[in-house]
Order: sequence, then C-alpha cells, then structure tokens
Amino acid sequence: MEKQITIAPGMQSGVERYAALANVEAESVAWLRALRRESLARFGEQGFPTTKNEEWKFTDIRPIADLNARVATSSTRSSDVDAHIESHFIPDLNGHRLVFLNGNYAPELSHIGELPAGVTLSNLRAAIDSNDETVQHNLGRTASATQDTPFIQLNTALLQDGAFLHVPAGVTVEQPIEILFHSTSQDEQPTTSSTRNLFVLGANSRVQIIEHYAGE
Repeated sequence: MEKQITIAPGMQSGVERYAALANVEAESVAWLRALRRESLARFGEQGFPTTKNEEWKFTDIRPIADLNARVATSSTRSSDVDAHIESHFIPDLNGHRLVFLNGNYAPELSHIGELPAGVTLSNLRAAIDSNDETVQHNLGRTASATQDTPFIQLNTALLQDGAFLHVPAGVTVEQPIEILFHSTSQDEQPTTSSTRNLFVLGANSRVQIIEHYAGE
C-alpha cells in the first residue's frame, strides 16, 4: 500500500513547497520511486524541526523552511569556473576525480582511471539507471535506519546524484578518490541541490576518499 503524505501541523507551507520540488512520480525507476515516496511521506509526518525539539533548540531553521527555492541544474560554465574548480583539487595527487556541478555529475571535468577488478566507481544516477543491484540493496537503508531525521528523509526524496563506490572484500584501491561538489549562482531565485554518496566497502577493503565542497 502506498503511503499518503500527512503534513505535520504548523509546517504546511514549507513542507508542501519541498514536496513539490521532489516530483516523486516523475522518477522512472520503480524501486527508487517507491523509496522517494516513502521518504517524502516520512518527511511530511515529521515536518521541519523547530526550537521546541531538543536537538534544534538553538537553531532556527525557518529561513530554510520558508525558502522559495527551485532545484539547481547544470549551467553553462565559464573558463573562470573551470579554473576555480581545478583549484580545489590536491596538486599532483593523480587520483580518480568525480565532479558535481550544482548537484549534477560533470563527466567532462571528472576522471576515473583504471580500477582493481570488481571495483565500481561512478556517479550514483548512472548506477541507478543501470539497475546496479548493490545500489538497490543499499541506497537509503543505512541513513534512514540510523538517522531518521527530516533532513535525511528530504534528501532521499529530492536525491539528484552523487558518488557511488563499491569495493569488494579484501580489495585495495591504491589511488585516492577525490570528489568535488561545486555550486554556482544561477539567478536571483535560490536553488537547492540534494546529493547523496553511497560507499559500499567489503570487509578488509581499503580506499582513500577526499571530499571537497565549494561554491561561488
């Protein structure tokens, strides 16, 4: 049975705005559509936290809840943006690189070199669309089970893309992996992007992951 979205009292306007951004029914992959729907329903039940919640009593998130934002898109880049992106990587590291611009994978700025047998490294959306069973079995399960918070549920409902890494048991990835999430201003209307990384590492596997977050 499909879950219905029940909005917490006092949070109607903010929750409804973000629920509309999720556009759950447009998701083409059936299992992910169900996961998005379930997360959105849970977000509706919880609503945004307020200062009455113990963990949030010193943080007023109304500016986020009241934000009239749209989902960020990949935008045309200038050479200045490219130089700005390059400046965030560690010089001469010579590892694998994944770049996400406004929450969307930028393959032309990314580089994935040779990987050990059995290792998968890609953007998450591509793995979802290729029906990767590891993604289907793991996406949203750990985060939702261990951190059942409104922002985790909202992130799952709005999920755009992110990095996906699967390293089998006992395998070592020698070259480090750098992941850059870069945001650029697009127009006067605020934008939001929802990225999620999924790292599935087998027992006694080894890998170095470096994440960068930047914007302009």
